[in-house]
Amino acid sequence: MPENTLQGREAGYLELLSKLFCRTLVRGVYKQALEAGNDLTAVQLSCLHYLNRHENVNASSIAEGLVISRAAATNLVERLVRKGLVTREVNPEDRRQVFIQLSPLGKEALARALSHQREYFSRIVSRMKEEDLVALRQGLRAFIQAGMIDGGMLQDICTRCGVEHMAACPVGLILTDLDIDFKF
Repeated sequence: MPENTLQGREAGYLELLSKLFCRTLVRGVYKQALEAGNDLTAVQLSCLHYLNRHENVNASSIAEGLVISRAAATNLVERLVRKGLVTREVNPEDRRQVFIQLSPLGKEALARALSHQREYFSRIVSRMKEEDLVALRQGLRAFIQAGMIDGGMLQDICTRCGVEHMAACPVGLILTDLDIDFKF
C-alpha cells in the first residue's frame, strides 16, 4: 500500500477539515465582499471579478468562465446592466459581437468588495502563528498541485487572470514544477 494513501477515519477527517476550510472562506471571507454595501449576489460578484481580469468578454465567455449556462450568463449580464455595474459595447470591427465591460460604478463596487474581503482575510491570518501560516501555504500549494495532476482540473483551477498576471503566479509555479506547458 502506498505511503500517502489515506483510509477510513483519517481520510474522513481530512475531508471534513477541507470542507470546514471552504466554508470559512465562503461564509466568512467571501461573505464580507458581498456585504460591502453593493447588494450583489455571489455570482454577480464573480462576474465582476471575471470582467475585471479579462478583455473582450461576451456572454459566452462569461458562461464558460463562471461555469454557468449561456442563458444564465445573459440574464446575469442583464441584471448587472440594470444595476449600472456593467455596460455593453458593440465591437466596432464586428457589429455582431457585443463586449461586456465594467462600468465606473462596477469598478467601484468591485474595489469596495475586494477591500472588505482582504480586510477580513487579513484579520483571520493575523491571528495565526507564523509557522502555521507557512504550513498553510505549503499545504494549500501541495493540495492544488495534487489536484492539477488530474486531467481537466487545470482549466478549472486557473483563473486566467490575464492583465493582472503575477510573475509569481501559484498556478504558473506549480505547472513549472510539474513540467506542464500551459498557455494562460
